[in-house]
Amino acid sequence: MAKVLAVVAALVVTGTGTSTDGFSALSGASKTCVGGKIHSLKYNTFGPAADAFVDLDTLDAIESVRCDLDHTRLYITFSSDVTAAEYLLKFHDWNSHFLVGGTKWNCTIKSDQPGLIVRRVVGADMPEAPSRYINVQAAAARYDEIYSDADISFSTEGECDTATFAPEADKRVCVGFNTDCATGASASLPIFKNQYVDIECTDCFIDFTMDVFFEIKIVGFTVQNISLGFRDIAVNGSAVVTATAQANWNTGIDKILEAIQTTYLVNFKVGPVPFMIFFELPVEVKGSFTFTSKAQVQFGAALNWGFGGAYLSWNPVDHWKHVLPLPRIAYTPTFSTSANLDAEATFAIIPTLRAHFDQILTYSLTATPTLDATVTGSEASKQVCFDATYDVALTGLCELDINIPWANIAKDWHWNDNGYDSGVQKIAQKCLPL
Repeated sequence: MAKVLAVVAALVVTGTGTSTDGFSALSGASKTCVGGKIHSLKYNTFGPAADAFVDLDTLDAIESVRCDLDHTRLYITFSSDVTAAEYLLKFHDWNSHFLVGGTKWNCTIKSDQPGLIVRRVVGADMPEAPSRYINVQAAAARYDEIYSDADISFSTEGECDTATFAPEADKRVCVGFNTDCATGASASLPIFKNQYVDIECTDCFIDFTMDVFFEIKIVGFTVQNISLGFRDIAVNGSAVVTATAQANWNTGIDKILEAIQTTYLVNFKVGPVPFMIFFELPVEVKGSFTFTSKAQVQFGAALNWGFGGAYLSWNPVDHWKHVLPLPRIAYTPTFSTSANLDAEATFAIIPTLRAHFDQILTYSLTATPTLDATVTGSEASKQVCFDATYDVALTGLCELDINIPWANIAKDWHWNDNGYDSGVQKIAQKCLPL
């Protein structure tokens, strides 16, 4: 289960709005402290007036909301059958209104991801009367259907000032795998086991800290600009494997590790309209191990990377532009053994930092740090030696989930870039006496 950090410590908001002929111009700015980071939001929008929205977050009579797979039905539970009957009549009048709600309703069937409600009301019925439940028929709505014009920007801006935002100012924002971002690996992770060999990732974790920014511009119900990315990315982690071999044996692995993820959730509203950015960090393990003798060995490295920034933007003239980081990479090797052995291993823990800008796009940044290690030893040499290198590759991927002008859809809905490769670099050459 993902652990979600979304604690708001303080809030500063300014906003203005004007309304004419059922449409409203809305502008404003806000700052919040979430998990120790300042979250800044600025917006100027023109779209339907506030009375065109049904904001579930403001309706106290609702107890729960269930959503289906294709966003066409919502099953709403009210506090009483009388209240449900009243709202059934209201939903008939709200036909063609926008139905909106934030992450509090958990409107998703995916247990590991939050969900928003942004729909158009089509109709409503009560399957059995009297009842506390009503079914609302709806159609999925997009931001470029709601806003004729919009200029919305969001960013995190470093640590909160303790005087203004206490007590949350000292908490660290982290997207992590198998770690609480404070005490290293949370658990040992099994990789492969049979009667001949047992391989575990005894000290394997990774965490990302960063600032994030996002901007979208809509003109005439059409997206004209999207900009997003990560600033000041720092990555810490460890990839240490313990292997016990009972005989000559070799094996290859390629699996998704199951471990607790510390994820990060950003959600905010522009007027009644909810927005959400959700981060996750799936991790894949690939490797091959060859043992030519009975032995136990522990090897790997702690890692510390300064990534700088990763930026991505799109507009209908320039299309996609991307800047991948140039990492400053540091490894600290770990090696121990309890016997003579000859072994070879290639091992990679591959994290993908994935940011879901809900109903707009998904941006993924994948790092592939491959560790190659050779361990040799004998009674004649009276030592066991460990020789290790690494190779780090970075790739970016983006998939749109919102319309762009017709002329650009076929070419620009999907983008990817293989932007960086460190080449093979030496970590260490280390020998231990037998």
